[in-house]
Amino acid sequence: MLGQAPSYSCYDVVALGFEARCLDAEGRVYLWHDDCGLCVDAREQSTTLISDAALLPEGPWLATRLGVEELLAGELWR
Repeated sequence: MLGQAPSYSCYDVVALGFEARCLDAEGRVYLWHDDCGLCVDAREQSTTLISDAALLPEGPWLATRLGVEELLAGELWR
């Protein structure tokens, strides 16, 4: 039986630098990797580049396929 993928806090994602995504309460999708990311707002039909991690929602954040590979390579998967 497969377990549910772990979720991470914004702090974990920024500190460890792996690729992850988050869906906030307003329906915006965030993607973060290393030191920058994107915010996609389908309602506003906009995509915004984010370079300030303080603008990211707390989470929960889920590792993308690349993020899982990065975590496994760094033995950071929990």
